[in-house]
Amino acid sequence: MMVEASLRQKQETLPDADSGVFVGHGGVPGEGPYISIWLTLAQGTVLDVRCRCNGCPSALQVTERCALVLRGRTLAAIRQLDRADIELIAGKLPDGKEYYYDLARTAIENLSKEELN
Repeated sequence: MMVEASLRQKQETLPDADSGVFVGHGGVPGEGPYISIWLTLAQGTVLDVRCRCNGCPSALQVTERCALVLRGRTLAAIRQLDRADIELIAGKLPDGKEYYYDLARTAIENLSKEELN
């Protein structure tokens, strides 16, 4: 009985096209404002979210709040988020810092599966 349960668990966690680590960048890391997002997915659902940004308080606000909302969603649902959704999720930013909404949206648009070497 124990062997069957162990085998079944291994089969359920086999990698598929909707599992793995996906990464997307908005802007160029290290070259000014940027937001990078890493999603760990299993069977199409986000299990973990990691974000990195240039450290501006506005960038931190956007990445932290997006990370809270992305966890538990499907990649298909995440890809449907638009700038208005990100503004709603992240809240008001100071005048002149609104481009961080676009950087987050671009990072989401650019999400692709990270290939392990």
